[in-house]
Amino acid sequence: MRRIAIANLKDGMRIAKEIASPTGILLIAAGTEISQFTINRLKSVEVDYVYIHEETDATDTINYNKLKIRYGNLVQKLKYSFRTLRFGRKYIADELDTNIDQLIAELVKSNNLIACLKVIDKKDEGLFFHSANVAVISVLIAKWLNLSDEEIKRIAYGALFHDIGMTKVGDYLVEKAYHSNYRLDSDEEWQIKKHCVYGYQLLSEVYGLSKDVAIIALQHHEAIDGSGYPMKIKSSNIHPFARIVAIADLYDNLISGRGTKAHNYFEALEHILDARFQKVDPALSLLFVKNMVSFYIGNRVSLSNGKVGEVIYIHNNHPTRPVVRTKDSFIDLSESRNIQILDVVV
Repeated sequence: MRRIAIANLKDGMRIAKEIASPTGILLIAAGTEISQFTINRLKSVEVDYVYIHEETDATDTINYNKLKIRYGNLVQKLKYSFRTLRFGRKYIADELDTNIDQLIAELVKSNNLIACLKVIDKKDEGLFFHSANVAVISVLIAKWLNLSDEEIKRIAYGALFHDIGMTKVGDYLVEKAYHSNYRLDSDEEWQIKKHCVYGYQLLSEVYGLSKDVAIIALQHHEAIDGSGYPMKIKSSNIHPFARIVAIADLYDNLISGRGTKAHNYFEALEHILDARFQKVDPALSLLFVKNMVSFYIGNRVSLSNGKVGEVIYIHNNHPTRPVVRTKDSFIDLSESRNIQILDVVV
């Protein structure tokens, strides 16, 4: 199946997942053939996207396997690049460039976000996996922004190398920083914060690399309200690409439990919404969250009240608090604030 915007629906397409109202009333059943009447009805209830059947549904597993292979190849080449750049090489190997192009191509054409998230669903795997995860998420955000191929590639490079400065702070500190069962003391945190400047210095000397890549490494820990580091610059002074990578970095840290307890997808997205206006770009964070949660329509989730249900409706104003249909009831999490989504049931 494929997610598609209402504006791009055509007569003859078929709905893959039923569409319900916030109160659980069935609006359009799965299998319904799209007509102009259907499109008008979807617009009237402010539905932005639907899932449609495709003859290529059987390729979802193939696409996931391709992504997994591209991701694995990228991580291996990234390890080599980090090591050689750390010790003074001034260029990026062609093999890494090829791997980046291949991964971007798979991500841009993929409409299966769940497959993309499964690829990066690794806990406490360290610097290289974190860097690759941030690249995957950053490319998805760039795709949702409809950026050009060249811009997406620069963002991918910046995301992959955003933490390369960590190679200059010492292996022991990196080990502590990238695993959730360790906590840094104040002196260690101060040392770790130097990685932004170290990364900028390393990447600024690499031949043929866009200046944007070095800027991303320098600015990805800056905050909208000026409370970030290393320069404490505010909103308009933070490079747009660094803002994208900052959200991807925060999201991966949250779901990986890096520096905090591991969060499930919805908890992480709620945290990002809470951080807008202070830490991360408000418009980008809302775009990110809305695109992420829309893919969970039709998926089963476990709730803190012990029930398991299906996400059937996403609120525009409360995207991380959907309506869930359980075996015996409908629960609107935007109203039942005491109930939390614990996890996505695969």
